[in-house]
Amino acid sequence: MTCGGKKLKKKRTSTKKATSNPSWNEALVFNLHGRETASGREVSLAGVSIELLVLSDGLLGTSEPLGRVTLGDHATGAELSHWHELLAMRNAPARWHPLHPVTSVSE
Repeated sequence: MTCGGKKLKKKRTSTKKATSNPSWNEALVFNLHGRETASGREVSLAGVSIELLVLSDGLLGTSEPLGRVTLGDHATGAELSHWHELLAMRNAPARWHPLHPVTSVSE
């Protein structure tokens, strides 16, 4: 998760072994600190993006990037549209997003 280009948090899912078609159904929870307002705590997601990076677990200990998806203010197209739905609706529908090529991996 990034905000204003600065990396805030990082989470890792489980590794799926011996499959060429992995599937994940895992929740990633990020605690965001908001500010107190007259109506309670307010959290702004302005400038926040979530990048999902899919890696192939290499046999020699090196992981190869397969692709990435970004949701948030730095997304474009369908990913940006989905982000806006997530912010606007409490029970926004889940969506599939295609992986985009990885040009560089920043840890």
